[in-house]
Amino acid sequence: MLPMDLFWVLRNLCPTPAYTIIDSLPMPLCQGIRNHHAKFFHETANIVYHAIKKIYCYGFKGNFEVANNGIALTYDVTPASWHDIESVQPLLSLWPSHQILADLGYLSRKLKQELVKKKINLWTPVRRNMKQPVTDQRLLNRQRSRIETTFSQLNELFDIERIRIRSLTGLQLRLEQCLLVHTMSEQARN
Repeated sequence: MLPMDLFWVLRNLCPTPAYTIIDSLPMPLCQGIRNHHAKFFHETANIVYHAIKKIYCYGFKGNFEVANNGIALTYDVTPASWHDIESVQPLLSLWPSHQILADLGYLSRKLKQELVKKKINLWTPVRRNMKQPVTDQRLLNRQRSRIETTFSQLNELFDIERIRIRSLTGLQLRLEQCLLVHTMSEQARN
């Protein structure tokens, strides 16, 4: 998670967002051919199939909470096989938001009920076989595209999906470096 000094910078630079968006991305530690031969982080990292990219990767999963203006507010790094739902509480403990957009990976009745008790609205799309809501799902998809744009910017500028590190401290430092520079550039642009 973000240390308090960087968290303080974000609190002071970023106005209170209207809503936040939660999503995750794979963070492989090596090329796919080396998945079964990699020895570093063997106690925490693991191999998982990433269905969207159609690859097996050995490494971690980066979970991010992004404001509606595209600034990454918090992050959590978990083993790649962990479900996205398990990272919601750690993300919200640092930057709680009353409106959260998420994708189908966060669709859970139990999670929604827990968040309603905390006065947090988790807005996720519905599956085709679920009862369709009155609201238009296209609006949700348009708003969620902001986090995909932020991920694309982080990949273009810092190659965040290919961070080749040898220690957890190195991973944390590299991620926080990338997020700080991205935040400053987004603030300068606005």
